Parts: sequence; structure tokens; C-alpha cells
Amino acid sequence: MSIGSSIKRTLGKIRLKLYPVCNLLCGLFPMKKEIILESYPDLTCNTFELYRYMLKQGLNKKYQLTWLVGNPEQFKDCHEENVSFTAIKPKGLPDKVRLYIRTNRAAAAIASNRRIQRYRTSKKQLNIYLDHGSQLKGMLINGVRYNVSCDYTIAQSSFFVPYITDVYDVSKEQVIVTGLPRNDQMYRKYDTISRIFPDIGEFKKSIIWVPTFRQHRRVSRVDVVSEEPFGLPLFQSEEMVRTADELLRNLNVLLIIKPHPSQYLGAIKEFSCSNIRFIYNDDLSKNDIQTNELLAQTDAMITDYSSIYYDYLLLDRPIAITLDDFQEYCEQKGFVFEHPLDILKGYYLYTIEDLCSFIQDVAAGEDRTLDERIKIKKLTDDFLDDNSSKRVYDFIMENLKV
Repeated sequence: MSIGSSIKRTLGKIRLKLYPVCNLLCGLFPMKKEIILESYPDLTCNTFELYRYMLKQGLNKKYQLTWLVGNPEQFKDCHEENVSFTAIKPKGLPDKVRLYIRTNRAAAAIASNRRIQRYRTSKKQLNIYLDHGSQLKGMLINGVRYNVSCDYTIAQSSFFVPYITDVYDVSKEQVIVTGLPRNDQMYRKYDTISRIFPDIGEFKKSIIWVPTFRQHRRVSRVDVVSEEPFGLPLFQSEEMVRTADELLRNLNVLLIIKPHPSQYLGAIKEFSCSNIRFIYNDDLSKNDIQTNELLAQTDAMITDYSSIYYDYLLLDRPIAITLDDFQEYCEQKGFVFEHPLDILKGYYLYTIEDLCSFIQDVAAGEDRTLDERIKIKKLTDDFLDDNSSKRVYDFIMENLKV
């Protein structure tokens, strides 16, 4: 262990010992009518859809809604009443102390990715972890559950409750089955994809490819060791890319590749093709488009071991699963399920030929795996409606103590 790592570990232990004292002091002060919000990327996922519902209900007229974000300057043009933005990682010690006090005195703290650690502070505060997807990939590190330090977390269906308690240190009583707020977007109609692809209407069909990350962009986490020439499954040579693009062009189908926001983009190598295009989170942010909103505007999806699979199930549109590194993924990262292919249903893609066959079926309007996917959809979503934000909101309003 390096000297720097040793110092950081020591400071972390000291900080944990100081938290109970600091929390006790914070608890002496009255709580504020403020709700802290977080997501990654900023203003996305479950927290953002819940936030939109809060605005619709006029909650910002009663409570200050404060987003913790990477760069508050990016949101200076937001003029919603009683909505503010502050840095989630302040640089100076005074700002860090102020943020700590602020988050601990807020009536509620709601996060979906970078968890706002409570360390069991005031019992007056309501702290909810919305997470950023349902359970699929393995999450335990050395057999230890994640400490999410929250009062409650949510589940898409009762099916996921035992898996949530397996990976997070929460009891089943802390898991509320509400559905995921972001999935409300799957039941709406949009025409926002044309902001990024003005010619989208010229294509017969569009397919979105959303692989999960293999190499994390910020931490030394590698879920699959083997490297792909283009940073994507299946494409092992330029010839394979050209084969797929030619087929797409002949069938007038557009393939949109969206890398995972946590993927190390240095591993992604774009290629110049007429019918294969890349889209990134920055593109969505600049055009005010949520990920599930983008998904809802496509005709089919290719993914692998991403929880976005559960979201797309709701659309009853063709899904393909790339499995060329499935065995390696099982051995290195793993899954929460003993038999993941019992849950992952769709076209299985092991080769470029499988990919081409899937593209042909999409172009022809065929869906050979719909019936088995409908069974999984009913298992993994208890509600199948656009009221998940409402259910979470109602739970919050019933449990706010300030």
C-alpha cells in the first residue's frame, strides 16, 4: 500500500469517528424545508423524473429543491422557483463543512447514484436511495454488501426485493415497491431524437445499441479483461463493421450506438459509416433528452448485461443480447442470478452473423422472442404503467417529518 493510500485510509477512519459527534450537533438544530436531489449524470435517471413530478405538483412552492451537481454553472439558466444547484464535491474545507451541514439538516435527501451518506443522522430526515436500475450484474465485493446509508430504497417489482437485500445492507422492510420513476418515460410519445439526427425520418427502422461498461472511466474497475478492437462486443474487425453497415444501408435501417456513461471512452473507437452512428451522454444533455426518452423513440434495442434491458422490456419491441463475452463476464463480474439467461430473453448474438440476422428481422417487422419477453416483463415490473413517480412522491409526502 502506498503512503498516499495509507494516509487516505487513516483520514477516512478519523472522519467516520467524527461523524457521530457532528451528526449529534446537527441534530440540535431544526430541520429545514429543503429536499436534496442527486443523480449521475446530473439531472437524469429516477431522481430527475421524480423531480419533474415534484414541480408538476408544486412542491417547490413549499420546499427548496436543491440539486447536488458536478458544475452548478451549467444550470445557471434554470429559473424554476425555489430550485438551486450546488457542487456535490466542494473544493475548500469551509464549503465542504457547509454542504455537510446543509445535507444533514434538509427534510429529505434523495439520490440515485452518488449516494448521499447519512451515517444515521437525524431521525427527522427522510433519506431515500432510488438507485439507477434493477439488479442484474453482480455487485458484491469480497462478499460484502454495499452500505447505502438510507431509510428506504425502491424496487421495480417484488421480484427484486430479495436481490436488493442481498447486495445492499438494507432490510426488506426498507424496500418499497413503487416501480422506477424513469420508466414513466417509456409510456410517452416523443419527437426529440430529430434534434440529434435530423434525417431520422428517412430511415425505415432505427436500432439503439446500449452496451454496459467494461472498463470504468474513473475508477480502476474492469468488468471484462479482454479487449475489443473497437471497444464494443461482436465487432472484431473492420470487415465485420463494413458488413453490418452495408446490410443496414441496403435495408435502410439506422444503428445508433450509445456507450455507457461510465465507460472509459478511450476504449471506444468510432468508425465512419453511413448507417452506424454514435451518440453520447453529452449529446443527450445538450439536447435535453433523457436516456429512456431516447429508447422510446427507437424500434429495437441491442444490449448485453445492462439493467436498461428491464426498461426496454416495457415497450414490447425486439431486444437482442450480445453474448460473445458471456462466459468471461460470468467468471469475472458475475450476475445476481444463478442462471442469468433465464431472465435475459431476446435474440442471442454470439457472432456478426447473428447480428445481421437480427437486423433483417427488425427491418421485416418480425419479433421471434416477444412471448418469452412478455413473461419476464410481468415478472420484473409489478405495475406496467406511468405512475411510478407518483407512487414515490406519495410515499415521500406521507413520510416527510418537516
